Amino acid sequence: MAPNFIEFDGRQRRRNGGYYITLNGKGEFLINRPLFNGMEQPEAVLLYFDPDTDTIGMRKADLRQPNSFAIRLNNPSGTRIIRARIFTTKWDIRLDGTFSFPDPKIDNGMLLLPLQTRFNVSRPRRK
Repeated sequence: MAPNFIEFDGRQRRRNGGYYITLNGKGEFLINRPLFNGMEQPEAVLLYFDPDTDTIGMRKADLRQPNSFAIRLNNPSGTRIIRARIFTTKWDIRLDGTFSFPDPKIDNGMLLLPLQTRFNVSRPRRK
């Protein structure tokens, strides 16, 4: 009898190197050091949403701008956090778990995060 292999259709939780960003159900973006550096190490960002394409946009900003979101150091490894629950609530972006965006790109100074390409990186809950 021939083997009946089934290809694994999941994704690795984390890729080595490159840009990496997640968004969780609490409206928190976590950004790795390479992406933070690629965005020119901003102290804050402006957030945008395109409802026609379900794409989140993020652009470097000054912390003194009234609608900017601060970027804070999250841990000693250099991961940064943006707490943006008010943004995800306004645009009704509801997530059950933590989601990553494959190959986030910076185009003309704007980080683009299409919601259609997101994938779940949450750990399964223990029973």
